[in-house]
Amino acid sequence: MIEFFQKLFVADFMPHGHCLFWQPGVLWLHIISDGLTTLAYYSIPIAKFVFVRKREEFHYQWVFYLFALFILACGTTHLLNIWTLWEPIYRFEGVVKLFTAGLSVATAVMLWPLIPRALRMPKQSELESEILARKTYEKQLIAAHDELEQLVRKRTEALETANAQLKKEIEERMQVEEELLLKRQQLELTLWASDLGMWDWDVINNKRVVNQWVKQLGYNSTEFPQKEDWESVVHPDDLPVKMKQLDRYLKGEIPFYEAEFRQRAQDGEYRWILSRGKITEWDENQRPARLTGTYLNITERKQAEKELRESQSQLAGIFASAMDAIITVDQTQQIMYFNASAEKMFECPEADAIGQPLNRFIPELFRDLHSRHIQQFGDTGFTNRKMSTPIQLSGLRAGGQEFPIEASISQVKAGNQFLYTVILRDITEKLQKEQELRFLATVLENVSEA
Repeated sequence: MIEFFQKLFVADFMPHGHCLFWQPGVLWLHIISDGLTTLAYYSIPIAKFVFVRKREEFHYQWVFYLFALFILACGTTHLLNIWTLWEPIYRFEGVVKLFTAGLSVATAVMLWPLIPRALRMPKQSELESEILARKTYEKQLIAAHDELEQLVRKRTEALETANAQLKKEIEERMQVEEELLLKRQQLELTLWASDLGMWDWDVINNKRVVNQWVKQLGYNSTEFPQKEDWESVVHPDDLPVKMKQLDRYLKGEIPFYEAEFRQRAQDGEYRWILSRGKITEWDENQRPARLTGTYLNITERKQAEKELRESQSQLAGIFASAMDAIITVDQTQQIMYFNASAEKMFECPEADAIGQPLNRFIPELFRDLHSRHIQQFGDTGFTNRKMSTPIQLSGLRAGGQEFPIEASISQVKAGNQFLYTVILRDITEKLQKEQELRFLATVLENVSEA
């Protein structure tokens, strides 16, 4: 063994070139192929080393280093193939091949256990989806609509309170109905003192009893019209809806009777009423014999809904009459709103613009930049921002003409997504005037110097 290593670099064998009869064509074939393979094998470890150095967070760096060492050893064996054509140092070549074989076996043995771990690693698309979902949940409510949302919130809270009270009353009434006889039920229902009105309708005798809640309408319990006079106190436009709901409930199409209608008070004014009820007694033929339910004055809620609709209509009118172009897009930058000024500015009808990508009206040179601006703005959590210098913005008319614009952007959360509204202004004339002013200033400067 000692003699073997002493002769490790001794060329006491026949050169490999003798086996090839020193034929130039065959020699160069081996030299070129082994040489190119050596260069490739030496370059691959360098590339792996650079990659691992730049991706320090990679958990399996040692695998790359092991592969790099293995490939480097393989390249060395090809280099020795060229060397032994003239210098038969086959002992050293054998040691290198043995070292390469050991690295090969070690790499193979250590690689297989890593495959299940690598397969369990999340995909890039899954990581991106998780990041996007977290960002979406972290968005705050939009300040630009706080005033409107505050109004809606107040009305909603009042409605939720009324519904909670109504639910409580119904649950308590149902419990009483299960435990007490019919007459005691009627007595308990008449004792309720709340904002909810209670009614009890004897279907067989066509008689109805209400509690003191009717005082809110200016009636007392004896003055309140019976069923045959309902047509005289229910608004004519709402009576068909009310009767249809009652008919649907009696046919079993809906779980309980519920209707919203306007009812005339004693002073002649109409109040919005929410009426709900259920059958509490059946006759021997299993037909409804008695219905019991509640009244709730929802006039304030209806007024709030009307004010909200008027506010939304007013806002839509402002958008439609604005001199600047106003465009609203969703998170995918598909156009959802396109006002008249936008039609004029981009020379494109609203019908052709709705549903189209916003990039249609942006020159190709600026599309990627504009998309990034909107994405970055959405990530900031701000509600509005002006998009101006130092970046020059340009628009693209339907006919292909580019023109300079100023833009401001705002965002609002609608459900689970964000909507972006962009206000655009054509500054062609502004820039022309600025250019004229600069020209005049130059002329005046030249004149003064002269």
